[in-house]
Amino acid sequence: MKLYPWSVTGFVTTFLLFTSAVSASEWGEPGDSNSTILASDFCANYNISGPATSPGSTSGDFGTMEAGDTFTFTATGNGTGTWRIVGGPDGNPTFASGGTFPGTLTYEVPPSGPVTDGMGFFVDTYTGDGDTISGSCGDAVSAPVPSLSSWSRILAVVLIGLFGFAAFQRRRLREHR
Repeated sequence: MKLYPWSVTGFVTTFLLFTSAVSASEWGEPGDSNSTILASDFCANYNISGPATSPGSTSGDFGTMEAGDTFTFTATGNGTGTWRIVGGPDGNPTFASGGTFPGTLTYEVPPSGPVTDGMGFFVDTYTGDGDTISGSCGDAVSAPVPSLSSWSRILAVVLIGLFGFAAFQRRRLREHR
């Protein structure tokens, strides 16, 4: 059985179109917010900021975090003191300790399962005139997923089709000589 270039080209074109469309619909295109996999809705909507004016200053939000959610808190200002990432306004449980002013702490929810506490900060010691601690959440898997844009897919299909058509015509001309 002979495989004609146009049949191989048709198969490759169909395969390319199908696989690139699947990856684009599931993962998003480079630069889209869908290119980042977010582990939970809580993480996707998490963004807090609160003042640090004295020991016991706290801010946070309650929700369900899932494995892979990565929380980053940053203390800014000129004060001095210590703070930590916690699960409730009373400072318990502690998820990450050792924060100092100014500074950053990060906590990634472990793979052991969802955490249904809150996520925030608690200031243990503080001297100064009012600093700010802000927190946000991203995901441990935050690299863009490579995929072709829709115009790139169309261009690839057209080019493959043109090369296949040219190969088919060349073979046909060769057979008629």
